[in-house]
Order: sequence, then structure tokens, then C-alpha cells
Amino acid sequence: MASHGDRSEDAVVSQPQDRPISTIVIIIAMQTEALPLVNKLQLTEDLEPVFPKGVPWVRYHGAYKDLNINLIWPGKDLALGVDSIGTVSASLVTYASIEALKPDLIINAGTAGGFKAKGAAVGDVFVASDCAFHDRRIPIPVFDMYGVGLRQAYSTPNLVKELNLKVGKLSTGDSLDMSSQDEASIVANDATIKDMEGAAVAYVADLLKVPTIFVKAVTDIVDGEKPTADEFLQNLAAVTAALDQAVTQEEMGSEDVARGGSTKWANPGKATILALGKAFPHQLVMQDYLVDGYFRDTNCDDPVLKQKLTRLCKTTTVQTRYVVMSEEILKKYPELAVEGLPTVKQRLDICNDAVTRMAIEASQACLKNWGRPISDITHLVYVSSSEARLPGGDLYLAKGLGLSPDTQRVMLYFVGCSGGVAGLRVAKDIAENNPGSRVLLATSETTIIGYKPPSAERPYDLVGVALFGDGAGAMLIGSDPVLGYEKPLFELHTAIQQFLPDTEKTIDGRLTEEGISFKLARELPQIIEDNIEGFCKKLIKVVGFPDQEYNKMFWAVHPGGPAILNRMEKRLELLPEKLNASRRALMDYGNASSNTIVYVLEYMIEENLKIKKENQGDNEWGLILAFGPGISFEGILARNLTD
Repeated sequence: MASHGDRSEDAVVSQPQDRPISTIVIIIAMQTEALPLVNKLQLTEDLEPVFPKGVPWVRYHGAYKDLNINLIWPGKDLALGVDSIGTVSASLVTYASIEALKPDLIINAGTAGGFKAKGAAVGDVFVASDCAFHDRRIPIPVFDMYGVGLRQAYSTPNLVKELNLKVGKLSTGDSLDMSSQDEASIVANDATIKDMEGAAVAYVADLLKVPTIFVKAVTDIVDGEKPTADEFLQNLAAVTAALDQAVTQEEMGSEDVARGGSTKWANPGKATILALGKAFPHQLVMQDYLVDGYFRDTNCDDPVLKQKLTRLCKTTTVQTRYVVMSEEILKKYPELAVEGLPTVKQRLDICNDAVTRMAIEASQACLKNWGRPISDITHLVYVSSSEARLPGGDLYLAKGLGLSPDTQRVMLYFVGCSGGVAGLRVAKDIAENNPGSRVLLATSETTIIGYKPPSAERPYDLVGVALFGDGAGAMLIGSDPVLGYEKPLFELHTAIQQFLPDTEKTIDGRLTEEGISFKLARELPQIIEDNIEGFCKKLIKVVGFPDQEYNKMFWAVHPGGPAILNRMEKRLELLPEKLNASRRALMDYGNASSNTIVYVLEYMIEENLKIKKENQGDNEWGLILAFGPGISFEGILARNLTD
């Protein structure tokens, strides 16, 4: 077959001609790849399909700022019930989407195989520079070039640089594996990544003159040692997380949420949150697949416990979570899935390393969003209930970030779900009592410390399996923001803590030879409901809000679980949308203990932008709340300073 080589003059280019972008179509072949993005962007399924009757194609849609976003998934094959992957479905839905939705830009997102010889690794995210076919072999002059179908993608050099993505050529074919003839064509295409849809989308998009970006995350190494199908399935969920993040940033950039922007003034001397950051392990768990995976990994076949966990997974409202636990860890430490074995040493070895790594990544993201040199950090507050060692994780985090040895450190251990707000209270006190200081608050958690096989003697363990997730969060706190350099997000006006007498056994945790064992009493949501209003009154009386003004405030509440949020909503008579940020964080990340308040605050900024866009007022004042062992209530009266 004649090779098209690098003859860019033969490639067809689809570039916008100074056209504004208002409607975006995202085409994703697999449901597993699509759902995290649907959840993150809060897209809703179209109940009045724009496509012909009888086709399985699914459209999710929604709005962000001035963008009309449509995510198209080809759906399940009507006969076999599997994802409709490949070039035929890709071509059809691309054509139908362009005809029905008239997009200004198409993003074809999905997973791909990568070539080690070209520098690809599992988890890498590529933006394709060119697309071509490798299985349309027509050994006739000119027809051979038609078969290859080389097309250039819409160039996004600024986004590639800003998001630190890789660039490579994409080769498309309808087989997951690779024959020797395919390999020869792929080499001729000079491809770094290989998929089953890209060039088909490129053909239709170019035909109808719609600029297209191709974002592909590597699930398997085609020229590696592992079988392609096995490696693809093993890494699909984890790599989808990287794909989700990259596509979201391609659409809307990350700075609006991470850095915000302010035209409101912070009160002199009052601590403010100046930046946020987050990080996650690579394993993404889809709630729909959790039960079978958990019982398989722990070699348990108890149908009663399995049915109970299935019910719990539905009631938690969690859809996706990130976890450190992986197939590799269980292979290395199979004793973690066995009842009664002393495994605390193994657990701490894993946890100590994992929480430090995630805390470093979250802190680096936060520092990038802050924009000032790391040498300006004066204090570090570190929070975790997932490690135990001397020296503590605060020192390893400071070392990993390259903080000055003169950085003043504070560490909060085993404060559970209230840890994020407790750390924020401590950071506020430090910032306000040390003028000019800049405090980095980092939280990091993993559930491996308490991972256990299911047991009929510990049915409450299943609540944790259905609810908790892993990750890290970071915040930068300081008073008197430097104009032109720092953009405050929230002012921290007043912070209080309260413990409820005689409730210390309601959230009970013990570090044993088998790791941490937790017991959550059934009456926990009721206790919170009975005491939340009095606690909130102590905070809001500072600014003189009467009780009936609750719905004129914002509510950033740690989502311990749906029952706690429901009880709060009922007791305080809150409008349903008041807890949107908390419910979104729970749905996307689970209860990630101390980290979760960072995710809630990020979503709170988005919710505030949405409220302003819809001219529904401005919830300037609000409460940041969390509940932890004790039972301890943590609360901060805050002002939203973002535009």
C-alpha cells in the first residue's frame, strides 16, 4: 500500500473561520467513558430525542456560562446490548449530531491504545494532530490515499501547553487488536495512538466543515507485553478519570473555578481562601460496578450481604469515586482481603505513601492556581485520618513540595469528616494572628486503612464500602490579599467548634492490628438534625440574620451522607438547590472525609456563577459546615467574594 507519509498538503483541514463558539458536541463511544463527564457537567438526558426514532443514540445536554453542551453516546447495540463502538456508529452519530444540533465545535473524546515506541504510557492524555485509517487498504493509486483518509484536527496549541497534554497522530480501525497488516499501516501513519472512532468522526466533520478536537486517554500499550483486551479492561475506569479532567478543561478551562475572581473587598485583617486544589488516585470506581468487584476481590459469595450492599449503593446517591485500592495492591498484599489477619503494617506502608503523594499533587494544583512563589508559604496545616507515623505526614509533605525548613507546621490526625473545616479554622487563626502569613492547608485520605472483606458480624462496614472515597484537597489561606496578584474566593468571618456531650460513641473508630474499624450509629443523622439549628444560630447572629433568612445564604456542607443532608434540609426548611454543591460532591466523589469540603467549595463557586447568570440574586453570606467524631460540629461564617 502506498504510504501517505507526512504530506500535510494532502491532509484536509477543518478550521473555524472567526466563528464564535456557543454550541459544543462531545462524541464518546462508551458509557463508562461518558458518565463521569455527564455527572461533572450536570448534563441531563434528552427526554425528547433529536435523533430518528428507533436508534439507540443518547444525548445528554446542559449549559455552562455561554456554552450549550451536548454529549452524544451511540448507546447500546439493540441486539447484543454492548456499547456501539467503531467507525460505523461514530460516523452516523457525528452526521446526525451536526444536522440536528449545528455545533460550532466537536470534541471526540475517548480511550485509545498507545505505542511505547512513540513515547505513550497508560494514563497519558493526547490531543490528536492528525487522524487516519489503518484498515482501509486499497492498493490502487489515489484510492490508497482515499483509504488512509488523512485529516488534520483543529489546532489548540495554547490549551495543549496550558493543560500539559501530549500531542500525537491518531490511527483508526475497527479492531481492538492489531494484525501485521494493521501494524504496517499504523507505522506508515506515524501514529502514537490507536482508536476505533477518530478518523470516522474526522471524515464527517470535515465533510460538513465543523472544526474538531480529538482527546484520547491511553488505556493499553499496543506494543507492550500484556494482551490488549486484558490491559484495556483493567485500566478503563482509571484512565477515564484522566480523560474526564482533560475534556472538562478543554471545554471551559480550569481557572474560572480554581481561581475565581473578585470585585468584592475582603475586610482588613480577615482570613480569606485564596486558591483551591484537588487530586485523586488513578482508580475510578463506578457505583454500578462496585458490588460485583468488591465481592470478587474479597472472595465472598454471601448473597444476603451482596443484596444489602446493592441497596446501600443506590441509597447513597454516589455515582463515581476514586480509590487507592487496586488489583496490583491486592495481588501484592492478598492478606488485606482476608478476615482476621494482622495487616496494620502493610496498610500503613501503603497509606503513608499514598496520602503524601496525593497531598503533594493537590497542593501543587492549589499553588498553581494561587500564582505566587512557593517560597511565600509561611505555615502548613496538614489533616489526615489515614496514616500514622513519626515524623508525621506534615514533614513529608513539606519535603515533597520543597517548602522552606522554616515553614511552621501543624498536624491534625484522626478528626475524620470534620477535619477539612477544622483545618480551615486553624489556618484562619494562624493567618489572622500572623500578618502577612500565607497558610497552605492540605487534606489527604484513603480508605485502605479500613478496607475489609464483608462480614455478617459487621453489617455496618457495608455503609463505608458504599459511601467513602479517596483523594486530597488543598486551600491557600491569608489575610489582606495583594491586589493584582491574589484573588480571594471566600472571606472567613467567624469560626466555632462545638462537641455534643455523651455522643462520643456515635462515631467510633479504633486502630487495631487489622487497620481502622469504624462504627457509625444509626441515630447519627437524627442527632445532627436535633442540634444543627442551634449551632447555626450561633454563627449567623454575628451578622444579624433572622432564622427565616436561611434561604438567602449559601450552604457549603460536608456531605456525610444523603440522610444527613436530607435532615438538614428538612429542619432548616432549605430550598432543594441550597445543598446542590454538597450533593454534587457526594455524587461525584463520595464521602472523601476531610477532603470533601474542598470539592464542595469548588462546586459552590460554580453554583454561585449560575445563580448570578440567571439573575437570581447573590448569596454573599453563608456557612461552611462539617460534622465529625465527638460528635463535633465545625462551622465557619463566610462571605463569597467571587464574581
